[in-house]
Amino acid sequence: VFTVCPPACDRIKGRVYVVRGALKKWDGKRFARCCRDSLCTKLAQGPTDYCKAHGGGTRCKTAGCKKAARGGSDCCAMHGGGKRCSHEGCTKAAVGNNHCRRHSRLIEEQNAAAYESSKRLKIEKA
Repeated sequence: VFTVCPPACDRIKGRVYVVRGALKKWDGKRFARCCRDSLCTKLAQGPTDYCKAHGGGTRCKTAGCKKAARGGSDCCAMHGGGKRCSHEGCTKAAVGNNHCRRHSRLIEEQNAAAYESSKRLKIEKA
């Protein structure tokens, strides 16, 4: 699975190599540290030697919570970290397009309904 580091011209982007006894992933320009958990090829986060899934990066500061902090804050999404839904009055975590899952689905349904009605109008005009 892991290979000893070849010369620069033979390295493949995304492949994990053994460099000076440590696992490193080649990103096309430089080597990045891999998670120290056995067989994990995700990248280590921040000053830690582990990926977020295995305890690396900044952790939530709420007592008893072991989740990763989000968005440069000190908390996970459940405890107020990261981006919030931009829909008025909603305090849930944003997923993707600045809205929570519920409001993203509602907006998609509204857009689909508007598209269908405009499609019907075009057919009626023709």
